[in-house]
Amino acid sequence: MHNAQQAGASAAIVYDDTFEPLIIMSKPLGHSDPGIPAVFVSQKTGIVMQKFLTSGRVTVQIIQVRQAMAALSQCTWTAS
Repeated sequence: MHNAQQAGASAAIVYDDTFEPLIIMSKPLGHSDPGIPAVFVSQKTGIVMQKFLTSGRVTVQIIQVRQAMAALSQCTWTAS
């Protein structure tokens, strides 16, 4: 978090570098709390998110699963 914060990030998404059950993100003892919000996701989720990144400004919205499912149910899907 410190590096992201020092680089001017307003938030951080950290993903696990190992394929394993999701663990709890923590900071080393004695380090101060980060000044930006952060979320820890699985390796698979992180890799998928990287594929969607483009250069320039990226906006991410974190919502509850229930809200995401409701939004998806309103989409029109077509096969190509």
